[in-house]
Amino acid sequence: MADTPYRKIRLFVAHTSELTAEVDKVREVAHELNKSIADALGVFLEVVEWKTHVMSMMGRPQQVIFDQLPLSTWDIFIGILWLRFGSPTGAVDPGAGTPYASGIEEEFTLAYDLWRNTGRPQVLFFRCTHPTAPSAIDPDELRKINQFFSSFSHAGSHPGLVNTYDTVEAFAQRIQTDLIRILFSYADQQRLKAASTAEAGDLTALKIPVEDGFLGFFVPKSNEERNVRKRTALKLENRLIRLAAQTGFSYLAKVGHRFKEQLVDCLESGGAVQIILLNPWSETGLMIALAESEEKNTEQPVSDVFELSGADAQRRIQHSVYYSQKLGQIRDEYVALRKQFGEQIEVRLTTHDMPATVLMTSTMGFFEPYLPINLKTRLAHHMNTFEVQFGHECYFYQHTSELFNRLWQMSEDYEVFSSKESAWKQAFRATFTRAARSISEQRTRTPRK
Repeated sequence: MADTPYRKIRLFVAHTSELTAEVDKVREVAHELNKSIADALGVFLEVVEWKTHVMSMMGRPQQVIFDQLPLSTWDIFIGILWLRFGSPTGAVDPGAGTPYASGIEEEFTLAYDLWRNTGRPQVLFFRCTHPTAPSAIDPDELRKINQFFSSFSHAGSHPGLVNTYDTVEAFAQRIQTDLIRILFSYADQQRLKAASTAEAGDLTALKIPVEDGFLGFFVPKSNEERNVRKRTALKLENRLIRLAAQTGFSYLAKVGHRFKEQLVDCLESGGAVQIILLNPWSETGLMIALAESEEKNTEQPVSDVFELSGADAQRRIQHSVYYSQKLGQIRDEYVALRKQFGEQIEVRLTTHDMPATVLMTSTMGFFEPYLPINLKTRLAHHMNTFEVQFGHECYFYQHTSELFNRLWQMSEDYEVFSSKESAWKQAFRATFTRAARSISEQRTRTPRK
């Protein structure tokens, strides 16, 4: 719950009578966002339309609507058309000098003109392309609709992009994505307004290229906002969550987790969770264990891993907090979740190096690169690098999906790993011994200056 007073964001929905299912979806999406992202940002989405928010009073019908729902109160205009265009309103478009052919045309034209002059309301327009019987199509209505949409071209009277959809569910997913982006953009604007002049100068450098599908850029000082956005993204997901991380502690730990409740919510909704974790019997696993040793023994840091024997390297991992406590706790929690939800949740382990922590839902993703050279800073339970957030339509979403899929294919099921972990230990010990011997021999042949 936000500490600041709620700021209401009004969504005006303009539509024809055959599109009530879409209006219901707008309400459902707004309701879900009000429980998650909007609530966290201190705003409330209010969906309004003439059928539910206008009293029956005397006067020109469209003017009655404007009197009770003034354009100046609209923050977002959502227009939807399919088979019908509507009836003339009795008013004339002052720009074109011709009568408005329908209420939705008058509402859109006035909203567009206001946006062009003031920057609000933001205008979203959708066209349903769901196939229908020829007998259901009125040629005159279709002509009006096509003429209206032709004006969205670059040479038209109101150039812009029109979103098309062929099912109500596709419409719901699209409107959810658009509203999430608008909410995050609103949050960024508010943050800039609230900042001091010096801080605003710093934040301007973090301006997000929203047009490319990026939704956020976070540095350590915006860690809490980053966590809120992750929780809300996970809370909205009921199909598939994908995670690639070195330890996954924030997502699977029994004590100290940050996002496990959202993973469980997805599973309880019938969704799936796929997680890739680091195989501890790897070079990176050893580096994590050594970084832990350096933190405990600052007087004698282990600066050169190849001074260790293979047996010592294995022992360092096995007795580290990373392996014996954190990874052990995560294993126990995974086994419990697997017992409860079966194949809905799957954990795999990889020896391949991970470039970042990757979190992906069906609508957005997060990418946090492993930048710090000192690996003990990676184990700290706070942000120490930076992270980007992006929508599913962003090119980076596809790249990150490919990265995850490649790691997934090169990883091993936890059950398989668990059954032959002793073999992994022996292989790691032998490989490390050979590598250390090779480095030692090379140093003997090439004396240090």
